[in-house]
Amino acid sequence: MAAVFLERKDPVERAERITQKKLAAESKAKPTSLSKVARPVQKNSAPVARQARSPIPAAIRHQVMLRDRGECQGKTAQGTRCGCRQWTDIHHVRPLSIGGTHKPDNLVTLCRSHHREVHRR
Repeated sequence: MAAVFLERKDPVERAERITQKKLAAESKAKPTSLSKVARPVQKNSAPVARQARSPIPAAIRHQVMLRDRGECQGKTAQGTRCGCRQWTDIHHVRPLSIGGTHKPDNLVTLCRSHHREVHRR
């Protein structure tokens, strides 16, 4: 039972499955008309003091997980790569607040302890 759970929840396996599904869907997709879809207009009822940060798009998360193989890219005291696969986060090398983006070259996978350590500095 644990093996089935890990297979479904492993972020690297999930990213590979989704990438394969997208490739299969794109190969089967037929060209559609370029008609614009009308979007409903939302009213802003109250002004927001701080703009909410947009989440990292799933496609970008999958690219980063596949690139890093779901392993922490932080360095240990001996100078080797941590490689921890549990409790990983995706970290922005250059924060969004100072002009960073959600591009994969600005993102790195870190375990919780290395992520906290980076933010404490």
